[in-house]
Amino acid sequence: MIDPTLKLPSTVIRPPLHTGCRCFTSSALLDDGIWVVVWQTRNDEVTCTDLYPVPWGGEVNGCRDMHGRVISAGPYLGMSLSEAETLAAENAVEGPTTEDATLKLGRALDRWEAGKAQGKW
Repeated sequence: MIDPTLKLPSTVIRPPLHTGCRCFTSSALLDDGIWVVVWQTRNDEVTCTDLYPVPWGGEVNGCRDMHGRVISAGPYLGMSLSEAETLAAENAVEGPTTEDATLKLGRALDRWEAGKAQGKW
């Protein structure tokens, strides 16, 4: 159970995405100490696949593509939870351990800052 006094980061998009949406959020603490909010859905044959724009740019094929995606403001916005966990683990051990990890985190921060400047969150 999560401590109710814990302050999770704000989300830039939240369920429900559409009428009849069955999605919800969960939270995760990454290895680098950052809390993230993650989009979850009941991934079955009735999960929507309609195109929707997302705050970090581009579009997703509905809730099916949103499942497991980080939706909280911060450096991991728009990444899958598994991608964010991998990057956070690399950063927690000894800072970014590869050039690729540094570039991914830099791109994520750039997306977040651009959205913030546009007043999206």
